[in-house]
Amino acid sequence: MSATATTYYDRKGIIGTLGRDGLLQIILVANTFIMLAPIVIMVFSAFKTNMEIFQSPFALPDFGNVGNFVKIWTQTNFIRYLLNSFLVTGSSMVLILTLGTMAAYAIARYQFFGASFILMFFIAGLTLPLKLAIIPLFMLMRDIGILNNQLSLIFVYTAMGLPTTVFIMTGFIRTLPNELEDAARMDGASEARDHVVGDVATGASRHGYRGHSECGTDLERLFLSAGVYSERQSQNPAAGPDDFHGRI
Repeated sequence: MSATATTYYDRKGIIGTLGRDGLLQIILVANTFIMLAPIVIMVFSAFKTNMEIFQSPFALPDFGNVGNFVKIWTQTNFIRYLLNSFLVTGSSMVLILTLGTMAAYAIARYQFFGASFILMFFIAGLTLPLKLAIIPLFMLMRDIGILNNQLSLIFVYTAMGLPTTVFIMTGFIRTLPNELEDAARMDGASEARDHVVGDVATGASRHGYRGHSECGTDLERLFLSAGVYSERQSQNPAAGPDDFHGRI
């Protein structure tokens, strides 16, 4: 190599000074501050009055001012909304991960006629906007008598989350070596008792679970909650904040 040859890090400029990795770290740190800024402002606003929020939204608040929290606790149904949210989200995630993983395991591991069609059927569910189905869903929930009931959201959230779960988990399970299941079978595991699926596939898929843990976007939840809930005691934090208008 000649004496005049330069390496990537010998170049002049910011990349030559910091290096590609250093520049990338700076961009990621800056992005972190940008993403956290709205959350910090939201926390600050919780300790301010409405006038202070509009006059000085970025100023440090008086953290001893907890009047807003007292109003939420005593004058609204936010705690009930929060409990409803835990119930609906927790139940939906258990159903989504259980049913979605079982379907994904069957599609990924068993060779049968129509497996590709079933996978495409689930993937097609990703293309259906919930806004187009809100009126039929409302009529369906009304006809089966579960309006103003948490079951309505649990069922719909589960149906909304299954396509994404099946799509992600099918690809993930296909990457797992078959030798893991063969070794489990040699140790006495059986398909009927779900030892292979439960102990091997789902155990190795825990990282896939971490990558998929939502039932729908906030906009979809707000739209759906407003459609199938009309009683305050059944709503969740997505549809409940309109109860705060004029109080805080």
